[in-house]
Amino acid sequence: MEHHTAPPGQDVQRKRQQLAHLSMVHIADLNAHLEELPPRDRALGAVTLMDDLRSQLELVSRVRTAAIMELRAEGLSVSSIAMELGISRQQVHKLLREAGSAPAPVSALALGGSSAVSDVKSDWDVSPAEFEVVLREQFKLYGQPIVALKDGVQVAIELLPRWETRQGRLEGLFTSYPTLPPAGLTDQVTEWVIRTAGRSKKRLGWLREGLRIHLNIDIRSEALIGVIGDLCEESALSPEFVVLEIPELQLTSSDHHVVTALRTQGFAVVVDDFGTGYSSLSMLRQLTLAGMKLDSTFVAEFGTNRSIVEACCRLATSIGLAPYALGIETADQGRCLVEIGYTFGQGSLLGRLESL
Repeated sequence: MEHHTAPPGQDVQRKRQQLAHLSMVHIADLNAHLEELPPRDRALGAVTLMDDLRSQLELVSRVRTAAIMELRAEGLSVSSIAMELGISRQQVHKLLREAGSAPAPVSALALGGSSAVSDVKSDWDVSPAEFEVVLREQFKLYGQPIVALKDGVQVAIELLPRWETRQGRLEGLFTSYPTLPPAGLTDQVTEWVIRTAGRSKKRLGWLREGLRIHLNIDIRSEALIGVIGDLCEESALSPEFVVLEIPELQLTSSDHHVVTALRTQGFAVVVDDFGTGYSSLSMLRQLTLAGMKLDSTFVAEFGTNRSIVEACCRLATSIGLAPYALGIETADQGRCLVEIGYTFGQGSLLGRLESL
């Protein structure tokens, strides 16, 4: 009898989807129950929802890690695994690192060398002056629209530094690296993005149209927090038109003073890549944020993650945060996200990266 073997990763993908689906059953029931609660009881219900949501997110992460480890054992590259599972290479690196099986780290200087292997130094072994050259000579600033999902009107633009590979792909600055660079280097990136945006001929058009400008920042640097308002003013980017995005992985309950300092300078602050960190409901309420951006992996795996996507939206609105969805690539995803209640969206369906 002839035996047919499944393509690499297919069985892993099926098991992961089945387990993720089972993990959603309880949270779907909780969602329905929260909907039925009187308004005064919903805040207490949201606490329970947050605890349950976090446990479900952790379960999905464990299942995803197991799938990645199996695919890695089959000999698949990080890029192939990311494509197979529909997640970013950065997340594959992160999960492999947490599982103790991360690829060798890559220096930023490897970007400019003739070989991404022979030019590797040690982990982010690069001086500020060398890194400045990398930024100036090899990176370009791109913008991606952020859209109001109900009417499709652009309301903001996110500024993103990108490197064009020899294969013509656009890579995020830190996408290919398994470890976070020192805060000093990320400060250089932020300053470069702000000054480059200030010189862009499109800046006046954004301001005329009333578009807000989203920037990613690294809050590990107290120095940056203190001067980012002045940097924006010097580059003719008024803080009142700027939204700062902080990755959920960086947020802790002790960061209240950081968010307060940014808001005092006139910035709105949102939590980025929600679902990849460990924030609690009380922490999110304490930080007085303006919005929550759901990580793109949950939209990419919408079929198995719908209950999580719904719960995150409900959580955001229950504590007064505007819900954003990242990585929208299909009309079906966009329609479902509107039905669920997401206010803003970002992704190739709504607008691709545009060079500035």
